[in-house]
Amino acid sequence: MRQIARKLQDAVNDDEIWDLQRRACEMAATCRATFDVDPGTHLDALLCSSADIAILVECAIVIHDNTPPNLGDKFPDVQKLLDRDRRLSHLLELTVKELIRTDQCGLDTAVGSVWSGYHPGDGGWRALPTPDSQWLMSLAAPLPGQTGQEVHYNILDGELLVDGKPLGRLPREIVEHPTYKRIFNQVCVRDLPRMRLTSIQKILDVIPANMPGMDYVTRSPVYDYKVIFFPCFFLVLV
Repeated sequence: MRQIARKLQDAVNDDEIWDLQRRACEMAATCRATFDVDPGTHLDALLCSSADIAILVECAIVIHDNTPPNLGDKFPDVQKLLDRDRRLSHLLELTVKELIRTDQCGLDTAVGSVWSGYHPGDGGWRALPTPDSQWLMSLAAPLPGQTGQEVHYNILDGELLVDGKPLGRLPREIVEHPTYKRIFNQVCVRDLPRMRLTSIQKILDVIPANMPGMDYVTRSPVYDYKVIFFPCFFLVLV
């Protein structure tokens, strides 16, 4: 699943992206189905540690962020798998809340697996008041010169928000900027016998930046660098 997620970062063709998203969702939902057992003895044996929570939550985030549109039209079996996963989320809601309340390391690990720059804050996670009690909120620890960011996680649907915004990709005005194209376009051989070169643009996964005046920051390092964007330009930091 993580290998497919890494391939998605380099995918540029719409059909390839759709297929990789479908595969990521199917693998994540299959993994979560491991916990779809009778409540009581069997569930208590399978879902009982922060490591179990980390797996469950990471897969939920992958499903939420990568479910392609019109999935049921082409892959009805995968759609049924995702429908069962939604039922599972409601079944496990109270158990997951209690496990996170007693040990929050699993949730922190899951968030860190999809956002490498995440650093847990001192305040921990807390549930929002009813009717939004399915949401857990925390304040990420800020680095020097930066501000802490609010992180929200929805136990029922796996949605992860940073400062109220989802993790995603860069907007078109940045991706089409000449400087972005010059640095992040990749040249590869498409037609080996004729040595035909094709330029492929690398699309970066980003989150809202936590530095004043900046809009986005890459979710994971790019060639060992963190890339921070502001409108129409970008700044590269080690």
